[in-house]
Amino acid sequence: MNRQLACIVVATVVFGVSSSGAAAELAHRWSFNGSLTDSVGGKDATIVDVGPNDAVLSDTEVTMTGGPRDSSDYVVLQSHILTSLGDTVTIEAWATQISVQNWSRVFAFGTSTAEHMCMSWTMGTDLNSDHVEFFGPNDSARLDNTNAPYVLGQEYHIVLVFEPGSMTWYTAPADSPELGPAKGTLPISGLTTMNDVNFWLGRSNYDDNTANASYGELRFWKGALSEMERERLHGRGPDGLQVGAAQGPFPTEEATDVPRDAELTWNAGKYAAEHDVYLGTVWNDVNDAGRGDPRGVLVSQGQAATTFDPGSLACGQTYFWRVDEVNGPPDNTIFKGEVWSFTVEPYAYPIVNIAATSNAVSEPESGPEKTVDGSGLNAGDQHSTLPSDMWVGTTGGDEPVWIQYEFDKVYLLHELEVWNYNLAFELMFGFGFKDVTIEYSVDGTEWASLGDFEFTQASAKASYAANTVIDLDGVAARFIRLTANSAYGTMGSYGLSEVRFYYVPIQPREPQPQDGATDVSVDAILDWRAGRQAAAHEVYLSVDETVVLDETALAETVRESNYDPGTLDLGAEYYWKVVEVNEAEAIRSWAGNIWRFSTQPFILVDDFESYTDDLDGHATIFDTWIDGWTNGSGSTVGYFEAPFAEQTIIHGGTQSMPFYYANTAGVTYSEGELTLDPAQDWTRAGAQTLVLYFHGDFDNAAAQLYVKVNGVRVDYDGNAASLRAPGWRQWNIDLASLGDAARSVKTLTIGVSGTGSGLLLIDDVRLYRVAPATPEPAADPGSDDLVAHYTFENHLKDVTGHGYDGTSPWLMLYEKGPGDHGQALSFSGQGDYVDLSIGALLPTLTDCTIATLVNFSNNGNAWQRIFDFGSGSSGSYMLLCPSSNTSGPIWFAITTSGGAGESVITGPSPLPTGWHHVAVVILSASMTVQIYIDGEMVAEGPTATLPADLGATTQNWLGRSQYEADEYFGGALDDFRIYRRALSASEIRFLAGER
Repeated sequence: MNRQLACIVVATVVFGVSSSGAAAELAHRWSFNGSLTDSVGGKDATIVDVGPNDAVLSDTEVTMTGGPRDSSDYVVLQSHILTSLGDTVTIEAWATQISVQNWSRVFAFGTSTAEHMCMSWTMGTDLNSDHVEFFGPNDSARLDNTNAPYVLGQEYHIVLVFEPGSMTWYTAPADSPELGPAKGTLPISGLTTMNDVNFWLGRSNYDDNTANASYGELRFWKGALSEMERERLHGRGPDGLQVGAAQGPFPTEEATDVPRDAELTWNAGKYAAEHDVYLGTVWNDVNDAGRGDPRGVLVSQGQAATTFDPGSLACGQTYFWRVDEVNGPPDNTIFKGEVWSFTVEPYAYPIVNIAATSNAVSEPESGPEKTVDGSGLNAGDQHSTLPSDMWVGTTGGDEPVWIQYEFDKVYLLHELEVWNYNLAFELMFGFGFKDVTIEYSVDGTEWASLGDFEFTQASAKASYAANTVIDLDGVAARFIRLTANSAYGTMGSYGLSEVRFYYVPIQPREPQPQDGATDVSVDAILDWRAGRQAAAHEVYLSVDETVVLDETALAETVRESNYDPGTLDLGAEYYWKVVEVNEAEAIRSWAGNIWRFSTQPFILVDDFESYTDDLDGHATIFDTWIDGWTNGSGSTVGYFEAPFAEQTIIHGGTQSMPFYYANTAGVTYSEGELTLDPAQDWTRAGAQTLVLYFHGDFDNAAAQLYVKVNGVRVDYDGNAASLRAPGWRQWNIDLASLGDAARSVKTLTIGVSGTGSGLLLIDDVRLYRVAPATPEPAADPGSDDLVAHYTFENHLKDVTGHGYDGTSPWLMLYEKGPGDHGQALSFSGQGDYVDLSIGALLPTLTDCTIATLVNFSNNGNAWQRIFDFGSGSSGSYMLLCPSSNTSGPIWFAITTSGGAGESVITGPSPLPTGWHHVAVVILSASMTVQIYIDGEMVAEGPTATLPADLGATTQNWLGRSQYEADEYFGGALDDFRIYRRALSASEIRFLAGER
């Protein structure tokens, strides 16, 4: 193993053409143009030489000749290359099937037939069928015949998008005009639930043939490509993505409602030394211009920055822009950029959510609200002639008819657009408003007149467009009243079809962080879109909503529409608002809404997620956490074989750090040390507590766990025997105990001193202002409600004395139990089992707890049982499987009517191998079942059945199923207990070893 500390640098290229949201980031690219190089992420592919059926790399593609799996070469990528990108990932490939091979794959990744994802060129050898599936710890999803047929010899563009909860795929011939809509989608728990030890092109996890196919390009994107991005990439083809060209424009391609003061930004091409910026309102000018023919749109030549400030843009105008990337010497190559476009915000916006009232007596189904609900308007803003789409009313007295509109707040009003009454007989009846007085008010009490206006009569046609526009002269109002002094007829009825009010955005809006945002960075910059007339911005910010509301918490008055509050506190909820001010205006200030956000709860020191098995890239866990191989202590960080990080027993994410300590042969301590460069201030953002989580093992020696920060040592203040408990423990370390060392942390050391050896798992090292609450101390459940207890000390007796002894037709064997638990009962998985004489006990149990220590061998056999108490597969039983089927999650079921009546509760994953404590708790009051592993509840769900409902069961087995086809248990059990009550979580932790 390479034991040198290395700085890991990940090269990325950003390709951003998304019209909304963050652009996807190109993480890996293999063009197969005479090389297997990853030109972006540095993770080169490899051709695996299996036998005589060779894979051939040409100047344009890599081709597999196909054939039997054990004699056909294939292409493999590095382990965990996909899931290391997170749950939102896009795979993009250009590939051609040359001939049909039995069940051959486009690509596949995973660990085995039980845990993998694949796309097949065909199902079997049927060219008119294909297959997609995702089999993970929590998923068994498949879909057939969504892409077929893949025409032989035709290159296809294949895109697979993973997002939290789903995966969606798109396929089309590479020369087709568009990629088109999705061909299929499957619900999945998430990409990172998959252990992608292998990623293969053309090869299957099953004993299927390897593909006879060629691959011209393969890309992995961190993020989900949008429809626009997918189509643009499809049009470019496999070699059309230039890393030398400018990418990632902001405003994004075809963006609308862009602020007038927007700054243009982009991501530089890989080799760019300078940038030429073109900006104009005519596409042809921007596309055709160059240094020799600027056409008046070359707005900046040879600039160094990747930003350009165009000044104040024209409202409602569509702009086109382009950035040419200019290489440095000696070639000074110019990479012509794409032409992008965006449209600036309009001068005024329509007001929505308007309340309408009137003094008139309205027709049923034609109330005043019809004038502001959009009914009757088509996509072209043309109004119908249906009376149910309009308002009409009569006064019933001498007072003129009026209709009044109330907005949600005061607006600076720009225009009123009117669709007059448009009944098909309007030209005959004349119900439409004619001579109209318009009044406005801020509070609905004091009114001012805007003046008298004449509304144009409607056309009485279904193609009627608004034909009256009133200039509202920038008045500030929350209420508008339209009084009809006359109509176009004399029948005493007055009506309108629709009105639309436009306002000038004078108040601050579009806050960043968004209102209600969570997990906001403590280094966040507050940003917003400024009010149109603002000369300055008063920013109010506090954790106290009241002082923001009454504007006594002025943080600062700024000239730009952003504010840097400095470092915010961790885990705090903040309230803020902006008041736009301009002394030169009639109304000097416009207050915005109160917005709120909460900051990230912790600062991460290390979550062990970034480490890979790449020895050459120095990206392994032991390249960063230096252990006894270098520092002379008795420690070893990471496993000796890949995967080097622990990927099953985790506190959070997908990995934890194995830490072996061996304080033997004169060695008295074991340490792993992390160097931080630059040094970190662990007291920033109000952090007060360093938190880390550790997981012990029954066979560990009890010793002293400690950390050192810049050499200042703090010992774990819990029981040294905690290292022998297999559950996760939270250790809180007061930063004040470190003194000044916490203000400039250069090294963090995790160590164990004393004597003996063991294995700890370390995860989620974090800094908190307020640390998460720790669970209640473990509590001894006592023996009063312990109705059956089997210690398996070379016998099958119930040591409670209640006489529920076990028997077996087999000569059962015993082995060493975990830690100091003495002997354990061994199961070969070949037919041996134990029959417990508890048939008369189960009918007495409503609440109950069944707990045991389990060493599950996970030999691949299906539907093994830890226990199965019942009277046959068609009747009553309750059971616990360490893994459903062959590799599914831990599974509990209880029923009185066989499989059809089962109440099933499953955990998130199979029970890990090695010794673990497992408990099932049944609560009659809530009719729920809980499953605990190593003292932590991993699942909870409803049950329709209690143990007492099963009756006097006759087949109460350890290691055997009621179903004859199911496999026998392979592994060992110890300390099997049955309680006649539901134990608490703290009592379960006591049984699991926490003391």
